[in-house]
Amino acid sequence: MDSASSAKDFTPPETGAQELEVLSLAHCKIGDDVTELTKCLNKCGTSLCKLNVSATGIAGARLNSFFVALPKACKMLEDLNVSDLKFTQAEVITVSQMFLIPTCRISVINLSGSLPSTAALLQFLAIGKPGMNLTSILRNHSFGNDPASLKLLYETMPKALSITHLDLSDTDIGDDGIFYLAEGLTLNKTVRSLNINGSFRTDSKRPRAETVRALAKLILSDCPINTLEMAGGPKATQQLGRSIIPFFQQLMHNSSLTSLDVSGHSFGTAGAKALAKVPQLNATLTRVVYDMNDIGYLGLSSIAEGVASNSTIEVLPLPVLDIASILNTDRSSETQHRVQSVCEALQLVLTSQYPARPKS
Repeated sequence: MDSASSAKDFTPPETGAQELEVLSLAHCKIGDDVTELTKCLNKCGTSLCKLNVSATGIAGARLNSFFVALPKACKMLEDLNVSDLKFTQAEVITVSQMFLIPTCRISVINLSGSLPSTAALLQFLAIGKPGMNLTSILRNHSFGNDPASLKLLYETMPKALSITHLDLSDTDIGDDGIFYLAEGLTLNKTVRSLNINGSFRTDSKRPRAETVRALAKLILSDCPINTLEMAGGPKATQQLGRSIIPFFQQLMHNSSLTSLDVSGHSFGTAGAKALAKVPQLNATLTRVVYDMNDIGYLGLSSIAEGVASNSTIEVLPLPVLDIASILNTDRSSETQHRVQSVCEALQLVLTSQYPARPKS
């Protein structure tokens, strides 16, 4: 349905309605027509597994009644996108209560841009019960740089027993919030994947080194985290620079992380050389993304040498933007030949280890 449509415009299929598995109404102007939507779901939602009602304008009491009716109408629902809606505290409570229903099968919920406050976000993180394996997508949330709320992250994360995948990318949680988040996660036994891409900010009095140490502490803790997406952002204040080096030094001793994204931090040649030492000792990582770091030719060749002694990394995309920067800085045929040789060496290592896999 397009953005000009409404729930009244949606008509269940005449045949096989019970087999409808995916329904996206994103950006449709549902608003007050939520009753019509509920009727439609009662007719064709028996087998619905994925539902997207993001940015549909459902709000207030109608949004609350929608959440109350949803578990009965869509008993097979696994993936729910309710991002960019205007929640109040009442809807936060109702959504949280959905997960306490024994028949609830939802394992992925996108609440990006919907939660009214950081207190509501913290309340949601503590929902449910162990074993739920819930993926919580909470992108674009504004924490408002409230020190009191950010400190509560430390107390909340050990209680987040139902969440296995947490996405807080592109928020303004900042270095201070990431510090408390990482410290709290060291006491968590369920979170396996964390995405904080674009969420670093040097807008607090906390030294950046403390935030980096907290992340290093996290990957060495008993938290079962195996995927860490921690790319920088476009602004210098969102990039760790050389401050990331202590993290790489601890990463050598990590034995749980399998996937890592550290792109966009402008850590330069020094950071690339530190990263190059990781695959020499780390036998767990299978994927590393590191583009947009101004690593230069020396950094690129160092990483190629480091990977040459590794037998576990399977995915190592070439840093195409950094390579382009190298070639734009020095357009000589000698430099082009040297860069090409290093790139071929990188790809050769990976394809020789995993001949059945496509080149990265």
